[in-house]
Amino acid sequence: MSEQLEYRRRMQIGLLVSHLEDEFDSAVCEGAMMAAAQADVNLVIFPGRYIDGIYADKIRTEYEYQYNTLFDLPIYNKFDVLLVLIGTIGSHLDKKQKKEFLSRYKGTPIITITSKIDGYPCISVDNTTGLVDVIDHVIEKHGCKKLGFVSGPKTSDDAIARLEVFRSVVEAHGLEYSDDRVVYGNFSKYVTAEVEDLLDRNPDLDAIVFANDQMASAGYKVLESRGLKPGRDIMVTGFDNDPVAEELVPHLTTVKSDATELGFSALMEAVNYIVNGKLENDRIPSSMVCRNSCGCKGNPRLNHIMFATENEKIEKSTHELCDFMLNKYRASEETKRLRSEFSELLIKIHYYVNSSYLRDIHRHEELANMLDGMLSGDFFRYITLDNLYIVMEHIHNMYTRQNEDRDDQFMINRLFVQLYKIIAERNGAYSKSLLDDNYFLTWQTNSITRDMLVFEAYDDRAYLTVTDKLTRLHMTASYLISYESAIVNQKTDRWKLPENK
Repeated sequence: MSEQLEYRRRMQIGLLVSHLEDEFDSAVCEGAMMAAAQADVNLVIFPGRYIDGIYADKIRTEYEYQYNTLFDLPIYNKFDVLLVLIGTIGSHLDKKQKKEFLSRYKGTPIITITSKIDGYPCISVDNTTGLVDVIDHVIEKHGCKKLGFVSGPKTSDDAIARLEVFRSVVEAHGLEYSDDRVVYGNFSKYVTAEVEDLLDRNPDLDAIVFANDQMASAGYKVLESRGLKPGRDIMVTGFDNDPVAEELVPHLTTVKSDATELGFSALMEAVNYIVNGKLENDRIPSSMVCRNSCGCKGNPRLNHIMFATENEKIEKSTHELCDFMLNKYRASEETKRLRSEFSELLIKIHYYVNSSYLRDIHRHEELANMLDGMLSGDFFRYITLDNLYIVMEHIHNMYTRQNEDRDDQFMINRLFVQLYKIIAERNGAYSKSLLDDNYFLTWQTNSITRDMLVFEAYDDRAYLTVTDKLTRLHMTASYLISYESAIVNQKTDRWKLPENK
């Protein structure tokens, strides 16, 4: 450890991503911010979009370089380590170009995310385990024999790895693999043309495997336009387990490789790298998440949850359920605490429904208050609502089936109805607070832009309103530098930070 680092109060970590409108990159940022708070380090995020990005919108393509200048700012600021999501910001670059991009940060330790570049440590995703299980599932359980694949860009390590997994698993089952059944997208939801092309060339496909969930959402739209329903007329799977996977109807069978977990782990590994000079865990595990787009009926994930109702097995069983439900930010202290608390709640519910206190309304209220208190704060940041309801529904059904007394069944149902109501109300309040924050952020952003335009030229009051409103956005310190002459940066120029006078 350098002398400079020993005496520094806080570690300085930079994170380079594409842009915050990208759901994957946004989720990585969310996880990294949570880890930074836990590790008590400074995190600076640079959303500089894509290097040499090409879009259908020619104007956006022409001026994308202006956003790219953000990636030059870390050159002028000393960071202990830079985390670079090179897999997305460099998705249009080959290996040589990616390495050339990283070379600008010479002298600063760099950890790449999702794309291995020679000479740099990398935090990557397990592209094999979960995807093998998904493809095996649609072939073995649902009898699919003609599978198509929607890949990411040919320059993406993840896309290359996932396509190779698809090819090897298909051939291992003795099925035909054909390049004609593969198309290449860009990991976004704007790949309808590619999906159309795949189906035009292969109208007899019985399954499409998408290399990520965003592209699968585009696939749903194409299939709907052709009168085809995922899970019934054609099987569909994704990768990442994005929030969109639970929004699609039917819910998308996918591979869990949580981007928030990736961001959280990357930040914690960056801290390890600063302290110890090495990474401790450089790969994020993956697993299949079975829903309905693969052809399964009901809620197939319930089949994998074994909940023991015997007293001697209840503690082990509740821990397994909590591991299933609270599976975001698994290494965080808050997740561990919530797992312990929710496990305690499930144990108390167990003894309540199996005792003479079942008809005791006061005990009933005690359990409801315990859940209500637990769901306050940031509880919903650490779970998916779907998993929470799966757990509650499962144990509800188990206790109802094991108790044949109709009056007891009524009391059990009454308890769980109240618990469901509390969950719905608390989640509604949490969702509303997020929506209110978003409305406020949007209003403040528009207000800042308006103030800059309302005041006359050279009127410094415009700048005062900007810094004031940044304070209202919880920024404890902000700086605005004004230059007398305009700073011009052409596409052919190499960005250089203007000198302060």
